[in-house]
Amino acid sequence: MRILLENAGNYILMAIIQGFTEVFPVSSSGHIVIYSHILGMQITFAYVIFLHIGTFLAILVNYRRQVWNILGGKAGWKLPALLFVSFAMTALVGLIFQNLAAHITSEQPSDVAVLWVVNGIILCAIGFFSPQGTKRIDQLGIWSFLTIGIVQGMTTLPGISRLGLTLGIGLFLGLKWFEALDLSLLLSLPTVFFANMFVLVQQLHPEWLAWSLQSASDNTSAVIINSASANWLFGALTVLLSFLSCLVAIRVLSKFLGRKLLVYFGVYCLSAGVFFFFFLNL
Repeated sequence: MRILLENAGNYILMAIIQGFTEVFPVSSSGHIVIYSHILGMQITFAYVIFLHIGTFLAILVNYRRQVWNILGGKAGWKLPALLFVSFAMTALVGLIFQNLAAHITSEQPSDVAVLWVVNGIILCAIGFFSPQGTKRIDQLGIWSFLTIGIVQGMTTLPGISRLGLTLGIGLFLGLKWFEALDLSLLLSLPTVFFANMFVLVQQLHPEWLAWSLQSASDNTSAVIINSASANWLFGALTVLLSFLSCLVAIRVLSKFLGRKLLVYFGVYCLSAGVFFFFFLNL
């Protein structure tokens, strides 16, 4: 509790950063890892996942009608089945990369800078070379959803933007711009929800997942999760700030972000990656 109160300002700042960067193709987790390191905070992969709760709720509120139609059967059976297939691939690939992601988060923040450069190159390529799509989400087949799921799983690594890569793959698969954006954000919902359930199980019953990453057993793990259970008010405040800042970001995203603007985000990631690589290795 004392550690939490001493770093309250930093945790609040992390929540706002998470909320505002989640729906832009710049890797919210990369920002959390880099800036927490600069501020001298000890964080883990579990903490980064926890911060996504607020943004999960913001995206859920924004897409409540689409989610209701999917869960209520109004969208038919094909789309929910394909979304499940895509999420299943994400979960499988994410499990493969989680140990590396946990290591980078806790031990190797300078690797995030390298991955930021990679992310920047990918965004520039998408902005320059992705086609002008004509398809809707329901026109994609199972192989397209499998591909998107695999790519999304790889974005478990902090510094690689989940939104950027899934959006880009959607565009290259022929989706219209806003169809690709909607699919990317919709796929984030089951991914974030089950990732938090996975972490919760790790905290409550680590023996069930002994094969999984070991961050649940180290002395800095899940600082915010353990603290939130002792001080639910602060945990709720963290989620609320992330939620509100994400709602603002979604409004900005829907009005101003376009295919060509991905190049500018790519340049930002390239510049930030190079700068922080040298900054963190001085």
